[in-house]
Amino acid sequence: MFPKKGLLFIAGFAAIVLIAASSALAQQRPAFLSDDVQYLWPTNASTYLSATFGETRSSNFHAAVDIGTWGREGFDVYATRDGILHRIGVSPYGYGNVIYLKHDDGSFSVYAHLQDFEPQIRAIVDSIRLRDFNADFDRNMERFHIRYKQGDVIGRTGSTGIGPPHLHFELRTPDNRPFNPKLAGISIPDNIPPRFNGLSVEPLSPDAMINGKRGIHTAVPAIRGGVFDFGTIQVSGEIGLAVDVSDRADNANNVYAVYELELFVEGERYFYSRVDSFSYNSAGQMFLDRVYPLLRTTGRGFQRLFVRTGNNLPFYRTNARRGRIRLPEGTHTFTVLARDYAGNESKAQGRFAVSTITEEPVRTPIQQGFIPPPPIIAMNGDVRDFTRWHWNGNWIAPGTVTKPLEITLLRDNGNKAEKFTFHSAISNSWISLEEARSAILATSDGYSYELHRMHPGVVNAISTFDQKAWARFSENALFDSMSVGISYRIEKNGLPSVSVMPDIEPLRTSFRLSFDLKGIPDELMHKMGFYSHNSRRNSYGYVSTQRNGTVLTATPRQLGSYYVLPDTTAPEISNPRIYRRADGKWFATVQVKDDLSGVDYRKSTFYVNGVRGIAEYDPYGSVLIYHLPGFRPRRVNTLRVEIGDAFNNRTRAEFTVNN
Repeated sequence: MFPKKGLLFIAGFAAIVLIAASSALAQQRPAFLSDDVQYLWPTNASTYLSATFGETRSSNFHAAVDIGTWGREGFDVYATRDGILHRIGVSPYGYGNVIYLKHDDGSFSVYAHLQDFEPQIRAIVDSIRLRDFNADFDRNMERFHIRYKQGDVIGRTGSTGIGPPHLHFELRTPDNRPFNPKLAGISIPDNIPPRFNGLSVEPLSPDAMINGKRGIHTAVPAIRGGVFDFGTIQVSGEIGLAVDVSDRADNANNVYAVYELELFVEGERYFYSRVDSFSYNSAGQMFLDRVYPLLRTTGRGFQRLFVRTGNNLPFYRTNARRGRIRLPEGTHTFTVLARDYAGNESKAQGRFAVSTITEEPVRTPIQQGFIPPPPIIAMNGDVRDFTRWHWNGNWIAPGTVTKPLEITLLRDNGNKAEKFTFHSAISNSWISLEEARSAILATSDGYSYELHRMHPGVVNAISTFDQKAWARFSENALFDSMSVGISYRIEKNGLPSVSVMPDIEPLRTSFRLSFDLKGIPDELMHKMGFYSHNSRRNSYGYVSTQRNGTVLTATPRQLGSYYVLPDTTAPEISNPRIYRRADGKWFATVQVKDDLSGVDYRKSTFYVNGVRGIAEYDPYGSVLIYHLPGFRPRRVNTLRVEIGDAFNNRTRAEFTVNN
């Protein structure tokens, strides 16, 4: 079913499918690419880009272009250049079924989310997986010496690893850095300029206020004479701008990432960025390139027009302040330019009305050696009770104060204690956290919270006062110095939830979160795990958890609140089915469901008519798939399935299915 050559099908596309770099693009091509290198368009599915390089994803930048397949699977995928089969991956997550080709100059092309591989690859992969019926596969394949010529069919488009069908097409340099395929001439007609959808103004100093309020301000533009106008914004202190901006191409409905952004304030260039390439080691710095609090709460990728500390991505050229804005009193204009790769440009503008506010809270020093009374220091509060506060890694401040609020700040084990009194008229006041290695905040209405100063490059460990909950951060976990607090409370179900704040700050790597469950009945202990909660979906997401005695430990990727919950319910199995795919291959499937810790497909077994196959998992369709080379069903078939979840709650089911 896989023809060896794929060039002939493209006779009608030839002008755009085999693309040589123009002289303009040749000036920007990666240095390792010789001028005579040409890339073939990698599929006959379409010439429609559904996503471009550098777009916002859940945890990193998009490292490729996506080519649309109109909701269908099974289109040919072609070797875009001559090369050797370098690596193959099979997984229900991430890239799904993926092929890596290595070209003669040492660079790579990557083809992901495939429905299937060409027969030679499929035979090798299945022969290895059938030794232990392992659904996962990720191996270097160069020892098999399988080479492909440009245009050879290497697979078929699909949807493995991620939702809707499409082809993820990625190019990498010889040192394995993804680069924009448009630099190699992989492009489509584009005469449409970018569009500004929103502006974010972010406070970068404790004295910053935006339109009379603390916190991030967002605005939508009016369009006047083809220019996107964000009007006049009242500001004080140091601020940073970000834009939600998107692009389109001719005859395309999808929105894309822009290629270049520039910020000018009073005609002076503060910031410039262009997204050509990045290292996978720095891909998580997308959380610094985007406004992380807005990305986490709204899903919108506002791109910062300044460079956060810890961000060493190669995209930027800035002024001495790295794009951060602090202006004298008066009115000042700003301009933002956005360009796509084809050079189409859009302009946004606005004005800052700058004032200086110097009010501070009333500070009352407390004698050195002051120790808060036991009810406060016992950590009986929770950071989520500080709902009126604005949190930052370096300072905190109340929001709108409707009545006087008193906060006692105890720094460094009893030294330099102060009481801060906030009044509603002094809404711009703040408390600096940078001076203290540790501090306890105690409010007049009965809550307390302990903060610890943490720094990148060293191991940091923090705990609650009673040592019930603690967190450990590796030397690589932080982008920048920040003050972090940990607390817990007992929920209505009698089980704890643990908060590690501020959740507006991203992490470079995961951290270890632990809680001592001493006192929980033994029969429940081994079923307990940590879960994050998605308030928008009202759903829980399991965070992989280990148990050592009475202590649970998880490795969350971000700060926030985590709930300890038991999972005692086994997964459900339903809707057995046998079907023949368009390429003639037969499969059996069942629907599987687990609402808490999730299906553990690695511990699943799937038999049809007494013969075991590989139990593959599609998490997006919640389907377990019976995969066996050469499988052909009988007229009446017996399906026997056993699945478990992360806590080994297991379900067995047997079905009779007519073909």
